[in-house]
Amino acid sequence: MDKNQRAKTLLTAFLVTSMTGIASAQTILSIIPQSEGELPTMAQLTPGHPDYIYAPSLLNTYFDEQGEFHYTLPEDAATAQPQRMSEKGEPSADRLWRALGEGDRLWVEQISDGDNPLRYQVSDPDAASDSPDLGQSDIVWGQSVHRNEFGIDGGIFWSPKGHLLAFYRMDQSMVGRYPLLQTDPQEADVKWIRYPMAGMTSHQVTLGIYNPDSQQTVFLKTNGKPETQPLCTGTNASRTASGINASDHYLTNISWRPDGQQILIAEVNRLQNYVEMNVYDVHTGEFVRTLFIETSDKYVEPKNPAYFLPGSNDRFVWLSERDGYMQAYLYNMAADKVTCHQLTKGHFDISSIVGVDPASKFLYFMAAADTPLESNLYAVEIPRSSKGLKGLKGLKGLKVTRITQTEGRHSIKVNEQYTQVYDTYTNHATPRACQLISLQNGRPVKTEVLYTAANPYLQNDKHPTLARPEVEVGTLKADDGVTDLYYRLVKPRDYADNPFRRYPTIVYLYNGPHAQLITNGFQWGLPGWDCYMANRGYVVFTIDGRGSDNRGLAFEQAIWHNLGQVEAHDQLQGVEYLKTLPYVDPDRIGIYGWSYGGFMTTYMMLNYPDIFKVGVCGGPVLDWSRYEVMYGERYMGTPDNNPEGYVATTLIDQTEKLRGHLLIIHDDQDGTVVPQMSMQFLKNAVANGTYPDYLMYIGHEHNVRGKDRVHLLNNISRYFDEHL
Repeated sequence: MDKNQRAKTLLTAFLVTSMTGIASAQTILSIIPQSEGELPTMAQLTPGHPDYIYAPSLLNTYFDEQGEFHYTLPEDAATAQPQRMSEKGEPSADRLWRALGEGDRLWVEQISDGDNPLRYQVSDPDAASDSPDLGQSDIVWGQSVHRNEFGIDGGIFWSPKGHLLAFYRMDQSMVGRYPLLQTDPQEADVKWIRYPMAGMTSHQVTLGIYNPDSQQTVFLKTNGKPETQPLCTGTNASRTASGINASDHYLTNISWRPDGQQILIAEVNRLQNYVEMNVYDVHTGEFVRTLFIETSDKYVEPKNPAYFLPGSNDRFVWLSERDGYMQAYLYNMAADKVTCHQLTKGHFDISSIVGVDPASKFLYFMAAADTPLESNLYAVEIPRSSKGLKGLKGLKGLKVTRITQTEGRHSIKVNEQYTQVYDTYTNHATPRACQLISLQNGRPVKTEVLYTAANPYLQNDKHPTLARPEVEVGTLKADDGVTDLYYRLVKPRDYADNPFRRYPTIVYLYNGPHAQLITNGFQWGLPGWDCYMANRGYVVFTIDGRGSDNRGLAFEQAIWHNLGQVEAHDQLQGVEYLKTLPYVDPDRIGIYGWSYGGFMTTYMMLNYPDIFKVGVCGGPVLDWSRYEVMYGERYMGTPDNNPEGYVATTLIDQTEKLRGHLLIIHDDQDGTVVPQMSMQFLKNAVANGTYPDYLMYIGHEHNVRGKDRVHLLNNISRYFDEHL
């Protein structure tokens, strides 16, 4: 076996172990051939149930121009025609041009079958492509900005008609350079990244408009607007000069007006408690007007661009948390006085807009409306007039319909006619299922099941490493006595056969914004490692405390300016429940988490040493003043305006409180949570005479992936085996 083959096989081993936890790394690696010969099959790597690894789905799925659905069954994959690869770059709507980001530069290229298509450089041709010493460029063109916050996942935005290209230009020359050591060369080198920390100078972003025909660029003048602008009907906010700082704010959620003459930008101030929806002329770059303003005493976080209704240049849907939950609002910007009406209302969050049918009768959206554990497709009728809007009752009325009727987490595709929905879903008993839903007037009229992957646990229950542990999901009350918290309890496979045995318990957590661990996905969202540890004699427990995703604004904002405190109280509610279980050993409780979960693990180990004996934290935030600007300041403010909060959460200054066994894992190339934090924790632990363990993975960023993940998970498992 050559090196490439072996690397491929090791990667397969990693997928088996880290995604399913059904076999130990030693077992998998032992069957990899050491000499020339055929590679092991997936059946060899996962005896008896290859479906579990992939939970196979339909292949080559697409809707044709007539709206008909086409697909290939998994068992026909060997004879299926390969799916056409997507074109390189971002094509324009008229498919005459495509935009390509190469390194930190931006190009526009003519889409042509010829050998020499026209190609223009949008970025400054005189600018250096790289800053000194291997680092990122001072100026970045056409890429995601603001560290991917505010729902930003790209930096290229073609106009609806395809004749103009909007793009982000990020100047980060004013941001301090941060070193990441490169150890592969004989003489170590340094990779420099730009990392704006809380309270420090951040990068500056502008939005350019490029015309391929004239090869000219106009930059929008987002640095200066009149003092008073018309507000959305019903808003009591007043615009002040302190709302947006011209040189220090965030340009988020870019959307084109359908006629291609104007662009809408949700501009957020540095404190993130104020957002303006501003309109700009794309030909002159001039500010036109502010459509509405949203404010908060804590923070606002727009995540979805304005969605214009088909055939309208004035009516659009905006998602906002202004009433406490992410809901849909219908705007009309045709007149000087902008009108706004709430389309949906309820104690649930809309996660995304799917679209609007061609006749603009129904808005389709994904939401967790019936239970926060699921994600379903819904439709709400869009009234033709303001009179119809006044009587709309939202989800509680008859004008909102749930399209995906099967319980679980759904991922959908809709044809252009909005007559068919291709739905792929999973739930606690179903690894994956695919179905086709026919729509009529915003309602499901027929559902055809196309494919359902088998549940491997039901086929392999006799095999000890493939056994399904018992998983219990329920709710506990937070310490306020009111708020429900969802938990997942994974029990050792043999606990019922040993009524007098008490098992060690691992609390696995994240408990921070933008994450939800307990869902109605397969096995209730159970990670493979949790399953693996339960089959080896551990209780594994997870609770989504306040601060977690998908539960409304008050639930998330409960942690604002005091990260760790409320979350800890909720985790302790879970611990108290564990102590009531006869098979849990209350003297052997450990805790494990990564990133925000790593912060929480360390916080719990330092502040509750009598409860947690062992902890494993990966990529932990140990000093929020050394974390990045956008995320950190949203939840913590700045070190100047929230000094008490920063002191309480600076864990590097609390190492004297460590009493149990704590393993800190960090990646040397982590540009999300920089390694400096854990190194400083180590330094202070030495000074205070405490003894954390430390493990660094070389060449990895924020978590360990690829074949090295086998090593990571074995290390974590061994640490609990040795100390818990």
